[in-house]
Amino acid sequence: MNENLDKIDAALGCAARFEKAAGTATAITLAEAILSDGCSKTFIAKSNNNGSSTTINGKPLYKPGTTSAPSLVTDKAYTVWFDESGDCFFLKASAEGTAVAEHVLAGTTFSNDNDTGIVGSMTDNGPASSETINLTSHTQEYTIAKGYHSGLRKIKAVISGLIASVIKAGTNVGGVVGTFTNDATATASQILNGITAYVNGNKITGNIPSKTAATITPNTTNQTITAGQYLSGAQTIASLGGNAPQSAVRSDYTFSSDASGRAKAGTMPVNGSQTATLSITGSGKPTKTIPAGYTSGGTITAQLASSLASKIQNGETIGGVLGTYKGLSPIASIQRGYLKANAVVVDVPINAVDLNRAIVIAVPFAINYEANTQTSLVSAELTSATNISLKIKTLTSSYIVRVYWTVIEFNNIKSIQRGDTKISGTNTYIDINLVDPDKCMVFCTQRADGTSGLTGNEGMAYMLDSHLEFNSGTRAILYSYATGSRPKIIHWQIVEFN
Repeated sequence: MNENLDKIDAALGCAARFEKAAGTATAITLAEAILSDGCSKTFIAKSNNNGSSTTINGKPLYKPGTTSAPSLVTDKAYTVWFDESGDCFFLKASAEGTAVAEHVLAGTTFSNDNDTGIVGSMTDNGPASSETINLTSHTQEYTIAKGYHSGLRKIKAVISGLIASVIKAGTNVGGVVGTFTNDATATASQILNGITAYVNGNKITGNIPSKTAATITPNTTNQTITAGQYLSGAQTIASLGGNAPQSAVRSDYTFSSDASGRAKAGTMPVNGSQTATLSITGSGKPTKTIPAGYTSGGTITAQLASSLASKIQNGETIGGVLGTYKGLSPIASIQRGYLKANAVVVDVPINAVDLNRAIVIAVPFAINYEANTQTSLVSAELTSATNISLKIKTLTSSYIVRVYWTVIEFNNIKSIQRGDTKISGTNTYIDINLVDPDKCMVFCTQRADGTSGLTGNEGMAYMLDSHLEFNSGTRAILYSYATGSRPKIIHWQIVEFN
C-alpha cells in the first residue's frame, strides 16, 4: 500500500510542477505529461508557434472544445489536459470572453476564450479637448470614423450666407429670423432683358440689353461701347501689339507697341548711304565701320592696290591684280668646309642658322693609303645655331682623314626631326612624330659607340653601310651592316617639306 501511495505522490508532484517544454515550437515533448483521461500538466512554451498546428508527445493540441491550434508564446506558462476520447490535449481556458482586438482600445490588453494578454487595436479618434466641426454648405457631410470617440466633438450646421437680410421678413430659417422687406424700387430698365422680378408685389420684365464677350482691337479710329447695356461677358481691349522699343524705330517716325506705349517717337539714328572702297595696299586690313542705326544701303568694295603684284604668285590674278612673285629659293643658305684630323672630336663654328630649318652632313676622305672609308667614320651634329660637332673615328691614330662638311638651311619646310640611335644588330625601329613619308628626306652619319679611345678595331667597328626607311608615318626602320662587337651610333635627320 505504501508503494502505491508513493506512486500517487510522484504523479501529483509531476502534475503540479511547471515543466519547461522540449522539442520544437510545433512538436513539443513533455517528460512528465500523463496520457490518462483528464490528467493535466502545466508547461512553459519553448518558442512561438504562431498559431500553427502543434503536438505534445505526438498528440494534437487544440483550443478548448475546438480542433484549432492555440497560439503559444515563448516563456509563457500553459496548462493542458489529456482527452482519451479524442486522443489529444486541450488547452485549459484561463479567461473568458468574445472580444477581439478590434473591440478593445489600442494600447490596452485583454483576455478572451482563446488567449490572455491580447493587445487591443481599436483606433482612438479623440479629441482630447472640445472640438466643433461646422457644416457650412447645403448637403455638406461629415463622416464619423470607425473606432473610439471621446465625446468632446460636436458637428454643427452653420450654413454660409444664411443671414436675416436674405430671408423673407418674419420667417425663421435655422434659427435666423428674416428681415427681407417689400420696399423695392427697381424698374424694367434696371433689370436684364427677359428677366422677371417682383417689385412691391408686382411682376415686371426687364429690358436692359446684354452685350456678350468681345475683344476690341485698336485701329486708326476711336471705338465706343454704347451706354445702357449689360456686359454679360468680358470686354477685352486688346493690347497695341508688337514689341518694338523706341530704339528699334527710325527717329523720323512715330509708332505704338506693347513695349513702348502709344504714339511714341523712334530714336534710331537715320544714316545715309554707306558706299565706300576699301583699298588694300599692304599687310593692313582696311575696314569700314557701319554706324549704328538705319542706313539707306550702299556698296562697300574691297580693292587690291596694283603695287601688290609683286606679292602675288606669278600668273595668279587676285582682285584684278596679276601676280608677278615667283617664290623663294628652297634653300636659304649653304655653308661648307673641310678639315684634316684623325680620331678626335672637333667643334666647328658656323654662321647662325635656324635649327628648325637646318641640317648638317659630313663625309670622310682618306689622305694616306691606309685610311679609307672602311677604316674611318664621321658623325656630324648641329649642337647649337652656331656650332657643329664632328666625331671622327679611325682604325689607328696614324690615319689622317679629311672631313668635308656641309650645313644646309632650308626655306619653307614643315619640320625637322633628329636624334642618335644605338644599334647592335642589323636594324632597329625608331618612333618619330607623324610625317608624310612622300614629302621627307633622310640624312645619316655614323660612328662606333664607346667612351674611351677613338681608335682601334673596337672603336672603329668596321661600319660599312647604314640607311633609314619609313615603316609608317610615325615609325622608321634603321638598317645597318657592320662588324665588330661594339654597338654603333647613327645620327639621323628627317626633313619634311610642305
